Amino acid sequence: MNENIDVYDAFISHASEDSERALEIVASLEQQGLKCWIDKRDIRAGKKYAEEIVRGVRQSRCVVVVISRHSNASDNVAAEAEEARKSGKPIFPVRVEDVQPSEKLTFYVSINQWLDLWNADKVGKLEQLAKSIVDPEALANSIIPKPSNLFQYLKNNRLSLLGFAILIITIGVGFWMIKADIGDYANPFGFELPENVEPEDFEKDDIIIMTYPSDGGVRATISIGFEINLSAAAVNKLFNAQYDLNFSNGVDITQTSHGLGLITGIDTHLDNIPEWVSIQISLKNGAVIGPFTYDLNDLYAQIETKREESIERERLRKIEKEKQQYNEYFEDTKEHFAKGRVVRCSDYFGTLTHCKLAVHRRLLINEVFDSVIFFNVKENKSIPVEFMTNQNNPDVLVLESGEPDKYQVILTTSLDGLEYSAKFSDGEKITKLPADTNHRPSNMSLTFEFESLTNDAPRLFATSYPSGGYYKERSKWHLLPFIDNAQEIHWTIFDGGKNSFQKQRTGEYLSYGIPSSELGITYDGSDGPILQLSVIDETGEAETFKYKANWAEWIPSAASASIRITKESINCSDEEVSGTKLRYTICKIDVPEPFTRIFTQVEWGVTPNHLDSFEKHDLEVEYQNLEARINEYFDSKEVLEQLNERYIKNYQKFAKSHLEKLKSDVKQSTAIDETTEYLIIQDAPEAVFFKFSLVNGEQSPVLRVFVK
Repeated sequence: MNENIDVYDAFISHASEDSERALEIVASLEQQGLKCWIDKRDIRAGKKYAEEIVRGVRQSRCVVVVISRHSNASDNVAAEAEEARKSGKPIFPVRVEDVQPSEKLTFYVSINQWLDLWNADKVGKLEQLAKSIVDPEALANSIIPKPSNLFQYLKNNRLSLLGFAILIITIGVGFWMIKADIGDYANPFGFELPENVEPEDFEKDDIIIMTYPSDGGVRATISIGFEINLSAAAVNKLFNAQYDLNFSNGVDITQTSHGLGLITGIDTHLDNIPEWVSIQISLKNGAVIGPFTYDLNDLYAQIETKREESIERERLRKIEKEKQQYNEYFEDTKEHFAKGRVVRCSDYFGTLTHCKLAVHRRLLINEVFDSVIFFNVKENKSIPVEFMTNQNNPDVLVLESGEPDKYQVILTTSLDGLEYSAKFSDGEKITKLPADTNHRPSNMSLTFEFESLTNDAPRLFATSYPSGGYYKERSKWHLLPFIDNAQEIHWTIFDGGKNSFQKQRTGEYLSYGIPSSELGITYDGSDGPILQLSVIDETGEAETFKYKANWAEWIPSAASASIRITKESINCSDEEVSGTKLRYTICKIDVPEPFTRIFTQVEWGVTPNHLDSFEKHDLEVEYQNLEARINEYFDSKEVLEQLNERYIKNYQKFAKSHLEKLKSDVKQSTAIDETTEYLIIQDAPEAVFFKFSLVNGEQSPVLRVFVK
């Protein structure tokens, strides 16, 4: 990986004693969506510490320096700040204690406003820090200029006074320019100091005013900051020097500097920006340097130019980073494709196959693939899916996924024996892979194809919706026309030349869950009405196609597929005839479709090996048999001896009432529809066994239903 590409948003530089505070900063920034580098977590095992620190700084967008009494004494923190300066990384100083930066840190942190976390509103300030880290202009403001760009340390072997000013434009209310206490420096650069310094050694050109972009926008209030730096050779001689700054807008500033120079600022308004500044430096020996007057009119043009340059650099950096990420995501997608993780196919009601393709969310599906070719080895059928051009394949229906990184298609082939291969947009190809067969939906629904009555008509399919009630006009259907790039689809049902229903839809799907009553489905064995599609393409031209359904075959097939006969569909109970000790068993069978339309045969018995046809079972005969048993019961010698004539008549009345109520309940239940059947058995077995044969040829296993 290129170590100069930003992988992290912020490198957290801190002393080891401040680890807890540094981790708090990391937690806050990462909760706001940033990615941080911190030594305790991100130094790789087996790597050298110093090399990892350099890598972390160079791969980070900026460096956050945690300032405390511990970091003031830390050589590592100073070294990390120096690496940030050399790498051109912005520095954001964050004070966690009320201390001034040490001499070795001041140079690195004086460029930017300090963020104080040791006082109030820590949360708000960390939010402000996060915003600055992702702001290109704030980043540009926080870069320490390299000495080669700002300082002239030696000028023909004589002392030079070097300085620069930074103009910072910000949203002004409450936003202030920090004044740094530089401290008493003693030769921080290591140059040999001259024995004396005279005013005539300084010239106007030795004070250089330079500008760097800040927010750059037009604000009502602005803050202008000035920083005047001195060369190492002049540090001791200018210790405690007094700086007098007089601006053309009437602002005067007098400030004493310790060591390198001074940082100061003024607040003004857009209509009162100073055109010039006069600078005079009074030395501690009484000598006076200047005054020198500097024209500031060009500052603002320079700021805008540098701001635009900074934004352009950030834009190019982002493009390079996004390009690298794109290539990584692209390679990951190809790797996942080869492992079968990109394409997921499932059986679509037996006849069709539904496939989903998904790439990384940062990629576009049509930028990754040129094509994916599906091939069914059992059907010897090839179906290409093109991504760079419009689909024009009658065997492919593209479904709108609503997401550019996802793609869904329905193919006119079965899942069994399906393979696929791919050609990527970079020209690489991946050979055939078996389609994933672990995503099979319930087979309670079926797919049927309409017969076209128009030449060159697109294929049209009807899928039964697993709602049941196909013979009760409660069924629903899903229509799938294999029409690509249609702007609008109008469809009409014609019943005997009369327009009985009309619907309009935009997109690939016509509709999902269309009631059978709206499709003009009949149950008398006829094919039903004609369906007409009017397809409007992108140019606005319309083309009409007509189709014929085969409802006489589709309805019983769909109804059979929706039936799931289990022992829970059957209820058998042990009953006693009122007024007697006679027992019998009654079984109630409930199914969602008419009994005689979906079953070719129903068998039952009290043992699994001896089953009789349900057709042989006549309820009227069973009523008569039960009545005969009642009469025999009351004619028996045992009952006559136990009960007198009056009680016998009452019990006979109860028994006959029970029988009549049984007949009435069964008649009332079966009169509602044809989906309920009853079985009466004249004894009370422990269990009853059933077996069902459906019109589609399927058979249920032998079901054992216990008598309750």
